[in-house]
Amino acid sequence: MENLYWMAVATVLVVLFFDYTNGFHDAANIVATIIASRAMTPAQAVVIVGVFEFLGPLLGGTAVANTIGKFVDLSTCRQWTRNSPS
Repeated sequence: MENLYWMAVATVLVVLFFDYTNGFHDAANIVATIIASRAMTPAQAVVIVGVFEFLGPLLGGTAVANTIGKFVDLSTCRQWTRNSPS
């Protein structure tokens, strides 16, 4: 059971690291598109992207996470942990 705990902790850390670095790529792609199209100056693009990258999760809410959560069935995990030796 202790191994399972540490595997879960390691998995969460890897996912958080990936999510953090993935944000760098998303923001860079958005800024590059705006600058390459000459719609804004680089300073304007960075400010606008920074503001909306921050506001996106706050205004968007948890709709995507809730939708994905509907596909995950945790009842088998609960049953497995209840029956496992301590």
